[in-house]
Amino acid sequence: MIINWIDSSECDVMVFDADGIEQLSYCIPDDVKTNILNVNEGVKLIFSLHFFLSLTKNLLLFKKLKLALVTTIVEHWNPKIIITFIDNASALGNLKIIFPKIHMISVQNGTRWDLSRPGLQKLNFDYYFSFGDVEQDIFRKAGHTVKHFYPVGSVKAGVFDAEIDEKKKKIFDICFISQYRTPPSSFSDPWEENLLTSYAYVTERIVNNINEFAKKNNFKICIALRGADNPNEQEFFKCADKNNITLIPNKGFLSSYNAVRASKLTIALSSTLGLEALGLAEKVIVCKDIEELSNVVMQGLWTENLCTHELKDLQRLHTIDYKEFEYKVSELFKMSPDEYYLYSKNARKYYMNYDPNNPPHQIIKNKIRSLLLEN
Repeated sequence: MIINWIDSSECDVMVFDADGIEQLSYCIPDDVKTNILNVNEGVKLIFSLHFFLSLTKNLLLFKKLKLALVTTIVEHWNPKIIITFIDNASALGNLKIIFPKIHMISVQNGTRWDLSRPGLQKLNFDYYFSFGDVEQDIFRKAGHTVKHFYPVGSVKAGVFDAEIDEKKKKIFDICFISQYRTPPSSFSDPWEENLLTSYAYVTERIVNNINEFAKKNNFKICIALRGADNPNEQEFFKCADKNNITLIPNKGFLSSYNAVRASKLTIALSSTLGLEALGLAEKVIVCKDIEELSNVVMQGLWTENLCTHELKDLQRLHTIDYKEFEYKVSELFKMSPDEYYLYSKNARKYYMNYDPNNPPHQIIKNKIRSLLLEN
């Protein structure tokens, strides 16, 4: 058991879990005292007699070491706000019950289609900054609760958009977003096995369509890989003709966003990056209506395919048939940026409600300031 001694001083804002801290740092005002609790690296302790007395009390109360530790740290740090990038877990909802006066801010970092699956623990959010309105529909159907809901778009995409040169040239015609995962030796969840099998099947056929289209039109293609250096993923994409396709490893989130920004059209199964591309007004096609993928989604509490139902017809594939693929890709390429912007307006608001003039990190930063002024 590794023990890590942590900051003993009080703070205004506590970051729960260091995951996503690079992006969350843009959301927190620079002049605010902030402590970061990395819950996944060793046992966190504060060198103080008062801390150990409180820890003993909380251990007797909660009977769980992890909960007692976190509770004691929160008591000692005494933050006014706790913020996390881990938005699909019950941690902050549980802490809100223990500390009702602390503002709990959850920032969405990925698509949340799976939250409508039966049997999942119900989540309770205090302040929830989501990608769009679709999350509100998913949560309502699944019985999760949100006290204060803010559909503001993706913090990651907003940070990227603020940092890049808007005049970046389009060097690829099509970018395909990989969602490849190496299958485990055995599955404990049939849903996950079905998902990975379906993703592999549809990916191979869509990439074959992309490759055929590229050869006919002399197009340049890139694949934004899921992993930085996954030999299984690179082996899987041998289904593509490497003369036409560039594989781009995922080395930091900027590499994937650069691949999308450098492409005239992005094709995704149902990835977060695909929706972020939509929010950035990039031309996007989503494959979640294809039967093998829609069957994975349309179970449990789903009554309609929320993954795609607000997308326009040219933005969604219903089959793996090459003729449908060729027609929709060709029609999107014919659209001017202004025509596409209007064409995708409703879907963009629903799935990724991003405003480049008021990016998510700035909205959250302003909210943090206003909450701190209330105390």
